[in-house]
Amino acid sequence: MRTTVGRALVAACVCGAAVGAGVAPAHAETVNRALGTRLGGAALTGVDLEKVLATSHTFTVRFAPKYPFMHAGAVLGAKGGDTFQIGVGEFRTFQSGGFGSWTPRGVLQVRLGDRLMLFRLADDPGTSHRWVHLAVSIARPTPGGDGDVRTYIDGKAVLPDRCVVVPANPGTPPSSCPGAATVVPGAQLDRVKGVLMLGRHGAAAQPVKVRPDTADDDAEARRELYLAAAPTDDQFYGLIDDVGVFRGALTPKTISARAAARRLTGLEPNLRIGYNFDVEAKSTGRRTEPRRRLGSVKVTSKRAGLLAVSRLRSPAWRNDGPIGRLRPPHSQRWILPFDRGQEWLVLWGNNTYNSSHNGYASFSWDFVLADEPNAKTCGQRLRAVAPGAAHAIDDDGVSDRADLHQDATNIFQGWVTYQERFGFLHIQTNSVRELFSTATPPPAIPFQRGQVVARAGNRNLPPGTNCHLHMSSFANGESTTPAEFSNYEVKNRGNGVWEFYSYGVPSTGQIVRNPPAS
Repeated sequence: MRTTVGRALVAACVCGAAVGAGVAPAHAETVNRALGTRLGGAALTGVDLEKVLATSHTFTVRFAPKYPFMHAGAVLGAKGGDTFQIGVGEFRTFQSGGFGSWTPRGVLQVRLGDRLMLFRLADDPGTSHRWVHLAVSIARPTPGGDGDVRTYIDGKAVLPDRCVVVPANPGTPPSSCPGAATVVPGAQLDRVKGVLMLGRHGAAAQPVKVRPDTADDDAEARRELYLAAAPTDDQFYGLIDDVGVFRGALTPKTISARAAARRLTGLEPNLRIGYNFDVEAKSTGRRTEPRRRLGSVKVTSKRAGLLAVSRLRSPAWRNDGPIGRLRPPHSQRWILPFDRGQEWLVLWGNNTYNSSHNGYASFSWDFVLADEPNAKTCGQRLRAVAPGAAHAIDDDGVSDRADLHQDATNIFQGWVTYQERFGFLHIQTNSVRELFSTATPPPAIPFQRGQVVARAGNRNLPPGTNCHLHMSSFANGESTTPAEFSNYEVKNRGNGVWEFYSYGVPSTGQIVRNPPAS
């Protein structure tokens, strides 16, 4: 059964439906497609990773990340755990020495057991707008023995820029890998369990606060509720294509050929199973046609589905391209958190490599009043972006940093639905309790869209020198998640004319506002 997934995904499948061609005879392609995943979106294969990793195998995948400087996201993962992850790495891992030394080079990762290998891309994925081909070969000549892991980016062999041992206790800092960075102990490979998952890993669900008025009386709502309960910190946002699981550790020459090929056909030597998500023409029925080793997947929700992509893999980055249609799946309309007609400058937008808005904090914005002294931003009203209930409130002005203003660590976070929340940081001390006329605001205090819930504060000393609103969006995890706003205006810098956006994401340097009241 097929269905249309809103305006974001084309010809996706409902939960439990199969996507892609099954094992089928050879025939001409008609449509080249890729799997698109966004928050809560993933697809399950039938590949048993424990069985595959017992012997030598090679994994290949082609993907295009929508957000190049984000937190870690598993393009290839395992349902049931986090010990197998191949894909995008945490961008902040390589950043040090202050914002000025940060470079716009994406990070990739390979995790097997407790071994985490991190690689830097050679170029800036945010401006090259290109697909990445990643291959990981694991040579394991003896059962239970160590694995020699080789990684290839766009067909070229690369060594890890860093290899760390992930501690069992999350509060313990990771340590450097002992011995050769490319050797994974057999005991760690044997820890990998579950089936291959595309778009994220399938760690167990965690408790989640659900608003009492949440409607969950239908099957789709219950599925979405489960997805909200699962951690969202590992989500991959973007396009996935040409997933291949090959028997044996492929040679560098073979991997280079696979990277250069236009698509995975299912006829490649040593291919155990592949997924290219394409829609095929009908077979001619001739018995001489070779059988393609192509499998089908099951999407976990409406957050994943198929999108048509260029046969030549031209840039998929533009807003009008397939990756632009992977919009945040808001179930509530979000507005800018300001008074109508008030003009605000986007000091820093989201997913920027040279600010603090990357990695786990990628989906954040800093706003200040446009064309006004900075001190005037302090005390400005901040409005709820959508109706909901408060999740966390701290406006007491108590900070463990003597070099920061008392407002620096004050926060207001609100649930919009059971899977969406927004957060304001650096809010003015005591502003929430004054607005709600209570000495201790209750955690679940309700609010409406556009209701004033806090006031903008100051981060640095002396007072009035760094007044701004830091806003982030979250799901059920510590990492931020993509968000977009609706029905707002952006000022054209050239002619001063305000341009209306039915939906969009404010970017660095823009002047934005909610339309003035008519």
